[in-house]
Amino acid sequence: MKDMPEYNDPIITRTPLKRWGTPEDMAGAVLFLCSAQASFITGQTLTLDGGYTLGV
Repeated sequence: MKDMPEYNDPIITRTPLKRWGTPEDMAGAVLFLCSAQASFITGQTLTLDGGYTLGV
């Protein structure tokens, strides 16, 4: 979708950070959730979308 302007442009326009996420953007959350510090977390949704869901 990133190479298709008809899909990419509306997504980037709506995303407050104005870019696609990278693996590095996700890595911190993944490492945290795999760590002992997250051992008491259950049933949560962690949204990593650059603010897309807020850009309605």
